[in-house]
Amino acid sequence: MAYKYSTRQLTFKLIGLLKDYKYHILAAIIMMIISVILSVYAPKLVGKLINSLMRYALDLNGNPTKTLQNNIILIVILFTISHLIRIPISRIMAKTSEGAIQKLRNQLYAKLSHIDLDESEFDGFIMSRLNNDIPNLKGFISNTIILFLSDVAIIIFVLLMSIDMDLKLSGILFALVFVYPFVIYPFHRKTRNNYKIHQNDLGNIMGFIGDFLKNRKMIESFNSEEYSRKRFREYNAKQKDSYKKSRFYTEIMYPVNSFITINLQLFLYIYGGLLVYIGSIDMGTFTTFILYYQLMKKPIISIGNTLNAVRTSYACLDRIYEILDMPETRKIEFPEVDGISEIKFENVSYGNIKDFNLKIMPGEHISLTGDDKNDLIKIFLGLIEAENGSVRVNDLDLSQYDINSNKNLIGVSTEENYVFEGTIEENIVCGDEFSPEDVMEICEVIGLHSLIEKFPDRYETKISYDSNNISSHERRLICLARALIHNPELLIVDYNNDLGVDLLIKIIEGRTAIILTPDDDVADMLDLMALSVN
Repeated sequence: MAYKYSTRQLTFKLIGLLKDYKYHILAAIIMMIISVILSVYAPKLVGKLINSLMRYALDLNGNPTKTLQNNIILIVILFTISHLIRIPISRIMAKTSEGAIQKLRNQLYAKLSHIDLDESEFDGFIMSRLNNDIPNLKGFISNTIILFLSDVAIIIFVLLMSIDMDLKLSGILFALVFVYPFVIYPFHRKTRNNYKIHQNDLGNIMGFIGDFLKNRKMIESFNSEEYSRKRFREYNAKQKDSYKKSRFYTEIMYPVNSFITINLQLFLYIYGGLLVYIGSIDMGTFTTFILYYQLMKKPIISIGNTLNAVRTSYACLDRIYEILDMPETRKIEFPEVDGISEIKFENVSYGNIKDFNLKIMPGEHISLTGDDKNDLIKIFLGLIEAENGSVRVNDLDLSQYDINSNKNLIGVSTEENYVFEGTIEENIVCGDEFSPEDVMEICEVIGLHSLIEKFPDRYETKISYDSNNISSHERRLICLARALIHNPELLIVDYNNDLGVDLLIKIIEGRTAIILTPDDDVADMLDLMALSVN
């Protein structure tokens, strides 16, 4: 599957994401380099210590000197500091990853309000990125970046230190460094390509399941359960196949790693032992090279895994920025005005709605009936676009402006009765600044206050979209309070019997109102001008 961005572009995007934490990352890198230098220098002291011990072993009358004891203490200190210094590094990178990912989530959330996505793919397209790609990227920032740099630094410093000691043995270390990348690179390339295919297949499954959960009753009514199961099995089989491919090239690297490193290690032992035997190098040098090989073998193997993590994370970046760089459909905020002078629907067409015209003057109360009345309101609110025609408020075309940006102009309470996870008060004010008295006053007007008082936590009672601690009537009144809290000039409200005629008359008095009613009889009962939308 083709990638939208090159590795270079993704690197710059990653740098842009982390630029606010550059000093934190710089501090972590400096500490990492200090840790690597200490861990690489310590084996050289071990080699000198081995030579000294062998001299004392051959000289039976000799005694270990103070210098020898100091070297032993110094080696222990170097290894201890080298490992302890990694603790603050981990903490710094953990905080950096939390901050960067929080920033990225905020960007994604803001973006989702201003992009167009096909609803059939929306759930899977977004959820696979939020549930899989973002956590993978978080782990990459927290662990993989420093681990990768540490592995590279160890390899470089070991090679530099080994050149000074013996060119023949250091050639084995160089061989490990140069042979390994050529062997594993094809596997990493395949891993990256197959990862994106796998994530897209996973997103399709998530989208399908989300669509099924929302429409399972309708699927049952159409007797389409078997067809739905068949489609799910197809998605599942495709995802399984792409997962196996993405994991195959990752898993095959482990035996490849072992084959390369074990054979070079065996050659080092045989060749190094031969050099010691013929007197070309001393035992201390041979011991140092063994320690260097062991020290370098871990990052060589690790770097294969971290490169895989790097490629996987870059695949995540690619998928995330597919969303962040999508063209926006952001409209201009509706300007501050003294009031609504008129609302005009001019030749509006959408689906079954054909050339609908309506002019609403300030203070008028209009009743809309018919099967397509909700579509007309969605066009007015900018939730869907009309196929033809326009909607104008104060002679401003709403296809260019966001009428919802001016909360004092319009309040909406429709049949969806949406509430989010939070307290009752939070659901009413939606983050705006209102005093408890203001909230209580609007709730008293619509008869909600007495119902809220029955809850132990009153206005601090926790509710959510699927909560069952509130009734459908209480949910409806909470949404109505939200629509009225700003005292809007235009009120759009869905009427049903539990709302009551008296309450409806009370809340529409003194303002322009569009009432969505089930039929003309209700409109006649309310003495409203009725229009059928279909």
